[in-house]
Amino acid sequence: MQIPITVRQRQFLESQAWGSIFRGGVGSGKTHIMCIKAALNALNGRRQLIVSFSYPMLRDVVRVTMGEVLSKLQLKEGEDYSLNKSEMTWLVRGTEILMRSGDKPDSLRGLNVHDVLIDEAREFPSRSIFDILIGRMRNAEDSSWSACTTPNGKDWLYRIGEEHKSEVEVFTQSTLENPFIPKSYMRHLLKTYTGLFSAQEIRGEVIEFVGEVIDPSQFKLIDQYPVTDGVRYWDLAFATKKRSDWSVGALCTTTKAGEFIIADIVRLRAQYPDLKETIVRTALSDGPQVKIGLEDVGAQRAVIDDVARDRRLANYVITARRPTGTKLARAMPWVSRTKLGNVKVVMGPWLDEFRSECASFRADMTHPHDDQVDAVSGAWHVLNNNLTARGMRLRI
Repeated sequence: MQIPITVRQRQFLESQAWGSIFRGGVGSGKTHIMCIKAALNALNGRRQLIVSFSYPMLRDVVRVTMGEVLSKLQLKEGEDYSLNKSEMTWLVRGTEILMRSGDKPDSLRGLNVHDVLIDEAREFPSRSIFDILIGRMRNAEDSSWSACTTPNGKDWLYRIGEEHKSEVEVFTQSTLENPFIPKSYMRHLLKTYTGLFSAQEIRGEVIEFVGEVIDPSQFKLIDQYPVTDGVRYWDLAFATKKRSDWSVGALCTTTKAGEFIIADIVRLRAQYPDLKETIVRTALSDGPQVKIGLEDVGAQRAVIDDVARDRRLANYVITARRPTGTKLARAMPWVSRTKLGNVKVVMGPWLDEFRSECASFRADMTHPHDDQVDAVSGAWHVLNNNLTARGMRLRI
């Protein structure tokens, strides 16, 4: 094989265990080595099934990576391999590599393969996807499964590794150990991720975040900060029941010194189209230099389209972002910077409610509300999309 890989990637590749887990930081080469493993297995006549947590991730990352791997293996497209895009299936010298989204796990039940590979396993909320996939490995006595992931505490994959220690091998690689990523990416990553979050997201360590996560006393309060280049990110809710979530728009920006500024928060319970009108009026107040960020999930796709068609916002950039990971994982990049004094909050009438929600935000998600925290997290990821945002689309 002519593709350069690290020592731990090679160990993962050569594992003969029933199950193998490649646990690594962001950019540590998890998807890359998973695709190499699937390709080599297919070249040995073993039918493969790769499952990712969403179709966009499968299409935009896994499919592209697999194409690069097959080319680097010196295979010729059209002669040695081909891709059926409509079925998301590679044919490698007569053997299939099936690529499927795991967002509807029951749709995978009819498949039969030799080996199963799970990409970014932490994005799956429970082990139900694992239990379904294990039942697909019916083509050989030596069928095996592999999972590649950045840790998410002692989640279901961690527990499976502990429960089956004699049958599962775990390989951990820090992002710092990957010599093939750009140094500029690594510098920005080290600057952005700090503390325990750095240990999890860069070094690939299993970290348990417990109890209260955010200490509002560590916010640096400032009187004002004119936002000339930032984003107002909206976390939307559509119900008006007393116990329903709030719709929240968080106005945030960053400074040249790397400080994260939370400049304003709009919070309301409203039904559509009143909610849309609030988004538009707030945008007109913020000015066209501030992007409009919207969460791209479920029914909110229609909201994005409706807002984008509003002529009053013709000169605005509208950013739609599909969130990934848990609310805790999405919050930790900016929360971890509070301890360094790098999060500044502009004082305003909304501040007390925001500080109260932050103080009650818990790692086990037992807090009553997290809409403001989630909106701030969304703004952070849009502002730092080169490091953390995936599946983002721009509309003008």
